[in-house]
Amino acid sequence: MKDARRLVDVKRACIMLCAAGLLAPIDSVLAQQTLSEAAHAFNTEDDLPSDYTRIVQVIEAGSARRTFSLKVKEVDFSIGSALKSLIDANKEGTISIVTGLKNEQVLADGLVTLAGSILKQNPEK
Repeated sequence: MKDARRLVDVKRACIMLCAAGLLAPIDSVLAQQTLSEAAHAFNTEDDLPSDYTRIVQVIEAGSARRTFSLKVKEVDFSIGSALKSLIDANKEGTISIVTGLKNEQVLADGLVTLAGSILKQNPEK
């Protein structure tokens, strides 16, 4: 987490969100704290790209510029994947944090995941 906190772009928020999702089944309190940090990081980002969960590194050497994906096998950086396990661990806390998101795209992604999870947990009888 120390390394993620030192990042200064959207990667910080995405990595912290992923970490929160992975922590949820193990330590729900720490997962909620990490989710809160991720939400704060998303809220401080002014302009998120449409593919904000795609983690890449751009390398420039002279006039050459290459973009490398930093995708990790078996690790999903999407907001939906992380929120599903966070909702299972602490539904009310997760809802509270997600509804406090300020970026419309991240909020929309979060609300869609929240709605889907709540509907699965409470199917109409």
